[in-house]
Amino acid sequence: FKGVFIGQIEVHKGVVLLCEAIHKINKKGIFEIELDIYGRSFSNLDEDLKNKFNSFITIYNNKERKEIVNSLADYDVGFFPSIWEEPFGIAQIELMGAGLPILASARGGSTEALTSDNSITYTYNESEDLVDKLEGLLRNYSKDASSIGRKARQSIETNFSKKKYIKTIEKELFNLIKNT
Repeated sequence: FKGVFIGQIEVHKGVVLLCEAIHKINKKGIFEIELDIYGRSFSNLDEDLKNKFNSFITIYNNKERKEIVNSLADYDVGFFPSIWEEPFGIAQIELMGAGLPILASARGGSTEALTSDNSITYTYNESEDLVDKLEGLLRNYSKDASSIGRKARQSIETNFSKKKYIKTIEKELFNLIKNT
């Protein structure tokens, strides 16, 4: 299975927890998960992760955003493991918009896009819950993944598309003009 993480490569983004969970699963020998990480680190955490988890991670820190988004169809699962109160998860929206089933910690503003049928959430900062949920997805991948991914994409197109935002802005402007 090929997974993807997009974002800062820092502890508060949950990427260490994610790598540790994948390492536990890969060690069991039932599934083999590769993880591509697109992002940068200001603390050299990327180098630490490469040294510790080089058997299954690849880190890309010089890709254009458009190139990353265009490559998302090549992945089986997306991860949004933030352990801090995310204001709004742009990377999560991109992963869901690509139709990927995602595992998300559902912290802060990132919960706005998540429902029980368009994502798999786990208790943030709980490695064992992440391991359990990821193993569950992998075991039932052929049955559940396409449905979760399809519902993720539909919810993004319905609630977070440019068209939706333009309609909302137009409505607010109309109300403002009407009440002036």
